[in-house]
Parts: sequence; structure tokens; C-alpha cells
Amino acid sequence: MFFADALSTLLSSMSLATALIGVAMSLTQPHNKALFRILGAFFAAIAATELGDAIGPSVAYHSLQVLLEALWIIGATAALPLLWLYIWRLTHDRPSWPSRLWTHAILPAFSILLFVSVFTLPTADQHALFTDIDGSLSNQGYAFGFVYEVFALFIVTIQWLFYLVLSSVRLIRYRLRLKDVFASTEDKELRWTLAIVGLSGTYWFLGFAFLLLEVFGIYESS
Repeated sequence: MFFADALSTLLSSMSLATALIGVAMSLTQPHNKALFRILGAFFAAIAATELGDAIGPSVAYHSLQVLLEALWIIGATAALPLLWLYIWRLTHDRPSWPSRLWTHAILPAFSILLFVSVFTLPTADQHALFTDIDGSLSNQGYAFGFVYEVFALFIVTIQWLFYLVLSSVRLIRYRLRLKDVFASTEDKELRWTLAIVGLSGTYWFLGFAFLLLEVFGIYESS
């Protein structure tokens, strides 16, 4: 288990560093600023999902550990809608916004409510749920933990799959529509955007595989 935890921390640290570089590069682009701000927000959301695993174990202050771990739920629900929005803007003929954009903010908004709710719990419940401190949960902590686990394990998994399919279909249709007519710069943007979708899909697949192993009692996360 020590090797698995160390490997998880290393991979999370690498992902965090890559995401932070992505944020910096996106925010310093001189053209298409609105488009790259969306991409920067996507990388920031990815960074939020990795903070807890990357630096949480080295943080001695337990309340800060709770904050880092709780940030995961916001980043997890915001990342793929932001990636889809970036792809939508990238592949749209005119710089506009999709209709009923607010519907894509429902799950991220609910995750913010969950995040805020963490800090309404007794301190002992916060530590028991989000740090390695053992302790019994109150009824409030148990109910919150159940809702959080169902949301994090199942709802977020389904959301990621939905947006991965949505993003992939839009990219494929865009490439088929343009065929070989697009400029080389557009080609490069599409290629690395496809790479991001591919990496996100791999991340989803591995997360789903570990979820199945947990459900069937084959693997237990620390």
C-alpha cells in the first residue's frame, strides 16, 4: 500500500504541475483571450482535483488537509464542462455562447454547496471524512458522507462520460466538416485538444475501473 500511495502522490504532483503550467500559458496568450480563459479555468479545475493527493499528505495542519481534499469536488465537476465549453467555442463559426449555458453549471453549483457544507460539520467529522484521522461520525457527518460519496463516485463518473462523449462527437464532426481545408494553426489546436480529451478519457476509464474494484470489494482506497 505504501508503494501505491507514493505512486499516487507522484502522479498527482506531476498532474498538478502540468495543470498549473497550463493555467499560466492560457492566461498569457495574446489572442483569443476569452477562449484561453476558459481553457485556463479548465486547467485550474484539474489542479484543484490534484491538490489534495499532491500536497495534502505533507500538510500537518488538518483543517488545511480538509480544505484541499474538499476542493476536489468542485474541480471534478467543473473540469469537463469547461473543456466542452472550450471545444464548443473553438469549433464554432462565431465567438458566441451555447444556448442554455446555465444547465452546464448545475452540477458545479451543487458541488460548491457540498464544499461549503463540509465546513458546517463538526471538526471531528471533517477530519474523519477527509484526513487519515480515525474517528466515529455523528449522524450529520454520516449523512453528509453518504451524499458526498454517492455524488463523487457515481454522479461525477457519469458526468465525465457524458462530456467526454459530447466533446468527442463535436470534435469529430468539426474535423469531418472541415476535412483538409483548415489552416495549420487550427490543425495543431485540434490535435492537442484531441490529446486532452484522450487523456481525460483515460483518467475516467482508470477512475471507473477502480470504482468497480471498490464496489466489489477487490480494492480499498486509503
